[in-house]
Amino acid sequence: MVRMTISLVRRASTALSPLVLLAVAVAPAWGWESAKTVAAAPANPQSAAAKAWNFAASDVAVDPNIVFGVLPNGMKYALLKNSTPKDSVVLRMRFDVGSFAEADDQRGLAHFLEHMAFNGSKGVPEGEMIKLLERKGLAFGADTNAVTSFDETVYKLDLPNASDDLIDTGLRLMRETAGELTIDPAAVDRERGIILSERRARDTYQLRSLIDQLDFQMQGMTVASRIPVGTEEVIKNAPAARIRDLYDRYYRPERATLVMVGDFDPAAIEAKIKARFGDWKGRGPAGADPALGTVDYHRAAAADDFIDPAIQDSVNIARFKPFVDEPDSKAKRARNLAEEVGESIVSRRLAKIALNEDSPILAGYLSDAAGWKVFDQVTVGAVAKEGAWKQALALIEQEQRRAVEHGFTQAEVDEQLANRRTALKNAVAGVTTRRSDALAEALVAAAKGDFVFVRPETAQALFEATAPSLDAVTVSAPSASAWRG
Repeated sequence: MVRMTISLVRRASTALSPLVLLAVAVAPAWGWESAKTVAAAPANPQSAAAKAWNFAASDVAVDPNIVFGVLPNGMKYALLKNSTPKDSVVLRMRFDVGSFAEADDQRGLAHFLEHMAFNGSKGVPEGEMIKLLERKGLAFGADTNAVTSFDETVYKLDLPNASDDLIDTGLRLMRETAGELTIDPAAVDRERGIILSERRARDTYQLRSLIDQLDFQMQGMTVASRIPVGTEEVIKNAPAARIRDLYDRYYRPERATLVMVGDFDPAAIEAKIKARFGDWKGRGPAGADPALGTVDYHRAAAADDFIDPAIQDSVNIARFKPFVDEPDSKAKRARNLAEEVGESIVSRRLAKIALNEDSPILAGYLSDAAGWKVFDQVTVGAVAKEGAWKQALALIEQEQRRAVEHGFTQAEVDEQLANRRTALKNAVAGVTTRRSDALAEALVAAAKGDFVFVRPETAQALFEATAPSLDAVTVSAPSASAWRG
């Protein structure tokens, strides 16, 4: 399955723009993940695993119940015992490769490669994987699937029970995907029609609007020309060798992360992973990190439109600035909290305006997102009533300017802090009931190294340490800074 999404890491918990609504790699800034408490030694911040998972340099305490690891070949893994739902296991295997890695004659082949993972490997011949899964009580689609985006491919397998046999089967299939795919030319030809059909189904006004917006907003970057569904010409004609090229260069242990969350003994699972993946080696030369280009931050203000009879009226104003890469830390989280509160206040103001009978907007938002460690983007926008886009545009510009020039009231700040305090309290109370699939997805996001995976109690403590210092002045200042220049 191709994931028509943009891998932006967002901080704001508010409604998002049409662009950022497509965000999929969402890093929870305050660690709302939770896990069942189990006996576990605190993670060694200087271990190889800590460095591989990028929390060695952080002063934020990682969740001690997670077994983080990295094999000598470079493959990372994370294991977490969790019993909701009981006697089940969730597997996720992430490869650090997506459509950004494609050459011009490979556009769409990262997604094509994902399909080929279900069409034959050294140990599981073509047509046998579905039968194997069905014999084990799994359904293709419901229990096993995969998604491809711009910068990652993730394979998903949900096991209905935690038996050794089923876990071994799951690990076997992930190992076959990792290094044993056959990518037979005849099988490739048989799959072309399915992928072309999927591409046609996704060729909608939403996709065309997205491409238009990416091409306009991110000039100088490859984003608009690397939509994961690819081009019809490549899908129809690319030889199997071009798919094999992506596979050999990027499906490698140093680009792979295995996540398992469920009702199991982490020590036993870790031993299975080492036995199953320890001998995995890359084939041929490794692929380089793709060059994404950059945004022209000195570009003059510009406007763009996209018109289609079926599309809903919407408007947004976005500002881009260079991305600043820094480790997750208490100071960074405190700074982000102040910015998030300001963003939420503007979104709340727009939501109130949308409730008015004579309002030109149906919904509004202010959001902040980071794109692939290239840029930071601040967006204010709204869904407009039909034909009222001009009034909606004037309204959001005025609200954004009001926030910059006049800031926020203490009552508005207190309201947002109270909302966050309640949410964190609920997260702590529900620590033993969080679902394994949600925890697994959060760990997959953490594999990029952008944030430290923490327990709700830690997130709550960090919040309470910062909240007393936030008032109308300290929250208003970041909002003004975000739009300066």
